[in-house]
Amino acid sequence: MKIKNNTIQGYLECPAGGCFDGQFPDSKDRRGRVQEGGNVTPTLTAEGNQQIYYNVDEWRIRKLTPKECWRLMGYADEDFEKAKASGTSNSQLYKQAGNAIVKQVLMAIFSQMNIKGVKPWNEV
Repeated sequence: MKIKNNTIQGYLECPAGGCFDGQFPDSKDRRGRVQEGGNVTPTLTAEGNQQIYYNVDEWRIRKLTPKECWRLMGYADEDFEKAKASGTSNSQLYKQAGNAIVKQVLMAIFSQMNIKGVKPWNEV
């Protein structure tokens, strides 16, 4: 699938199974919509209008679900289900994922600080 992008070519390829940033599709100056050939998801942000899509196949795309965004940030499904069960809206669940720091990154930072009880980064 060709995704409009501000490059000489005018687009970037996103293969089936890849992710891309679909926000502002008519923009003529957006870059970085497809990263690493679709193998890396664009940054999740707390903006309510962010649109990260999954390229299902040549003809279908779909928006990532709040649960998938939480998974990308390293959180367990149980954590997501607790937040959803508390009555949190999908919009807020997307924002919470965008405001989060990737769990494994945070654990790696803490492990370098020699905090008692925190496993080394390579055991996280």
